[in-house]
Amino acid sequence: MMVIKAFQWLLVGGIAAMLLNTCTSDRPRDAIAEVGDGCVSVLEFQDSYKDIILHHQQSDSPELRRAHAKYLARRKLFATAARNDGIQLGKYAEGMVASAQEEALRQELFKQGIASRINEPDEEALREHYRRLNTEVNIRHVFSPESSVIDSIYSILFSYPSRFDEIAAMTFVNEELAASGGQLGWIQYNMLDPAFEDMAYTIPVDSISPPFRSAYGWHIIQKLDERTAVFLSEDDYQRQKQWLRNQVMRKEQQVMADVYVYQVITGREVRINDAALMAVVEKVRRVLRERSNPSMERKLSVEEKASIELTLLDVQGETIVIFQGGKWTVRDFLERLEDIPTRLLVGDLIMGFYRVLRDYFLVEEAQKMGLDRSSDVRIRVWDAQDRYYASHFLAEYFHHEFNPDMPISLPNEAVEQLVDSLARVYPVTYNYALIDNILQQ
Repeated sequence: MMVIKAFQWLLVGGIAAMLLNTCTSDRPRDAIAEVGDGCVSVLEFQDSYKDIILHHQQSDSPELRRAHAKYLARRKLFATAARNDGIQLGKYAEGMVASAQEEALRQELFKQGIASRINEPDEEALREHYRRLNTEVNIRHVFSPESSVIDSIYSILFSYPSRFDEIAAMTFVNEELAASGGQLGWIQYNMLDPAFEDMAYTIPVDSISPPFRSAYGWHIIQKLDERTAVFLSEDDYQRQKQWLRNQVMRKEQQVMADVYVYQVITGREVRINDAALMAVVEKVRRVLRERSNPSMERKLSVEEKASIELTLLDVQGETIVIFQGGKWTVRDFLERLEDIPTRLLVGDLIMGFYRVLRDYFLVEEAQKMGLDRSSDVRIRVWDAQDRYYASHFLAEYFHHEFNPDMPISLPNEAVEQLVDSLARVYPVTYNYALIDNILQQ
């Protein structure tokens, strides 16, 4: 067992036993649409619309806003019908709703502790990030959760940079990183922790960085090479500018969140059973290698999750983490596999483990502060429930078996007829003035 200082992790708890309908007992002042006794809240609209604009890079327009409001109202119709028909959520859906509650708690903790201190990036910062967007860096690194260890390594590398391979081989538990001298290869913008990325793009080629802390621990990196697109277009920069502004602010937020996490978690006296963790990780990797396309960027399927649980059935009660006030068993870790981003799940499961462990501590902190009673948290949890109630309702109505790994394909005409019939029972009205001005909220 080795002591791991708690600054390794960013921002967990069970779903509340009872949640009030956020549009009846806890009704928001404004609503995008009224659906029977319920509504589509501004927060629900903003959360999902932001995903369309940022991640799918669609252009905002009045038409897109109204189309999205209609989509959310339909989902609310199906969810309302499901609840009134007594449809029950399955184990998978309940787990995903619990994950949504944890995410909502972390967002609320972030909003109260960090968001108000974020500044808008200036033109110089935006242009630097545009250069990074069009630049790849070739780097290698050494890592330790202990700042004292990295300080000792830096004193050696400062005088003897040629010993980088040797030191990486001694410090990395990951066999591939140990054998390659800590090679990360060619890295693109948005592939790294923001603090790590900033250092990688800032230091000159052939230089070794001073020690620095990311969300996971302490690092030293060596920049081996850099290549930038030959032609950078001013028109392209202007098209990307709003997206870049959001990216810069997101990165600053994450760095500040890492500092906040360090303050929250220091003193938890976290101890990890490294041997047990590595054995679990290797078995999970073995299952994931059997994918038809191991590098495919998709979520962990229910079938894969079941296969992993079966593979580790005999050790699920084994303790892998002890901390002040509690512990984690193998079962606790497996229950959080769906929360690990796909790139970490298939690329670096150890980092994925650190990610969900830090999330656990942050949600625990949010619960201690009573943030599960926040109206925003309640709305987000209700919205998550709506998504699964709606899917279950459509599956039952059209005589399909609900399968979270396979979206239901339905004829548009049949769906429109269903919407029309439900709207006669649960009338739908839209607040178009609010929809058209939603980005000003």
